[in-house]
Amino acid sequence: MHLSPVHLANHFSKHEFQLVYPHLSEHVQWTLVGEKLLTGKRAVIDGCEQSLQYLAGVTTTFTRFKVIAEGNDVVIDSIAEYLDKNNQVSTIASCDIYHFEEGRLTEITSYCFELNK
Repeated sequence: MHLSPVHLANHFSKHEFQLVYPHLSEHVQWTLVGEKLLTGKRAVIDGCEQSLQYLAGVTTTFTRFKVIAEGNDVVIDSIAEYLDKNNQVSTIASCDIYHFEEGRLTEITSYCFELNK
């Protein structure tokens, strides 16, 4: 199935990672600014799977989801509220920058900031 860069970026930012796995470059890099750098398809998939484990017990509501696309690049600016099983809410502002080459996702840069700290 062919998915455009915009569709792939949307899926990734909405935590629908499995839909993106087949479109990752073998040498993809995911920079989580201020946290860590994941290099290679396996490392990125492992990072996604760790996120999914946390998200399994959380309800996510996006209150903002803006997409800007130009050529091989997509930027998604979002705000999401995460409600855990203890009714604790975290509000996270994030900006994800995606770069694609020949239909493959090659770079992700994620900036995240908790708004209600």
